[in-house]
Amino acid sequence: MFGVVCALDWEARCLPRQADGLRVVVSGMGAAAAAAAARELVEQGVRGLIDFGSAGGLDPARQAGDLLLPARVLNSDGASFSADPDLHARLAAALAAVGLSSQHAAVLEVSAALAAPADKAECRARYHRQGVAAVDMESAAVAQVAAQAGLPFLAVRAVLDAADRRLPGDVLATVDAAGRPQAFALIAALCRRPSLVGDLLALAVARDRAAATLRRAGIVLAAGFDPVPR
Repeated sequence: MFGVVCALDWEARCLPRQADGLRVVVSGMGAAAAAAAARELVEQGVRGLIDFGSAGGLDPARQAGDLLLPARVLNSDGASFSADPDLHARLAAALAAVGLSSQHAAVLEVSAALAAPADKAECRARYHRQGVAAVDMESAAVAQVAAQAGLPFLAVRAVLDAADRRLPGDVLATVDAAGRPQAFALIAALCRRPSLVGDLLALAVARDRAAATLRRAGIVLAAGFDPVPR
């Protein structure tokens, strides 16, 4: 049984409901919440930890829906955690067998979403030598718990917002920590800025692309990394 940490509800829903080899926990956003969820899974006796969800793109060559299978993840203190090499190779091969190519560049932990393309470009330039291609808020926290427990670790992420896409702050303010839309916050935000509708529609399209990729990857995970027919 592998423990899977998803920050958001919609990410967890991308995994098959019948996945006997996976125990899935929705942690909510952020490193502290992800670490707490990962420790809970360790206490339940899982034999490895998988971080599963979406990421912000830094590499201009990557678009919404592109799959990331990082060989390592970095936290905000500069510590680096490697994916288990055997599991990483097996999963990459199984994903490729069903037509899912994956990028293995590093993913960096950030404390908050990088909303502006300029911020993403600055981050990419700063961490260029480390090979960072994307950011998220949870992978490194899950990896650190796995390392402390002596368990293998994997991260599976799909790009949500590409490097050239802005993620407006008022969009982020309309969801809770698990990514669930909050009706009153959404209505208030739309009243303040009616053009928010366009941003929400663009984000919905990007999320659909990321979710489609995660669903395909989730089938492979649930099959125990065995290739399944397309």
